[in-house]
Formats: sequence, C-alpha cells, structure tokens
Amino acid sequence: MTRWQDIGDLVNPIFFLKNMLTYMNILHAHKDTYSAEAHEHMKEVYIALAQRTLREVAKEDEERSRELAMIEGL
Repeated sequence: MTRWQDIGDLVNPIFFLKNMLTYMNILHAHKDTYSAEAHEHMKEVYIALAQRTLREVAKEDEERSRELAMIEGL
C-alpha cells in the first residue's frame, strides 16, 4: 500500500475491517500488486491486529471511523 496506516486506527473494528477488505479487493483486482513476501507480512499484521480488534464496536470506535472517513474523503 502506498498510504500510511496508523496502528492505533487499525485496532478500531470498523476501520480494521474496511482496511482488510480494501486490501482483499486490491489483491482480487490486481493479482500482481504485492510480492509473496509483502503479502505474508500483511497477513501477519492482520492476524496480530485481529486478536485485539475483533470485538464489539464501542461508541469511540464509531466516532473515530467517522473522523477517518472525513479525512479520507469517503
């Protein structure tokens, strides 16, 4: 990926899922975008984050997701 993603934001369940789905969509559309090594590293990041992130969404998570969406222009 060419943009910086803050780990503090990636532990937000909503942003985590959005980010992971974006990555999967890129892989599907552009199969040669990532090297095998880069893909393995991304899987390690998602597995590590999932242990902390896959939980019930808190009000703070929803608020931060809206802030990030505004920043990204979504």
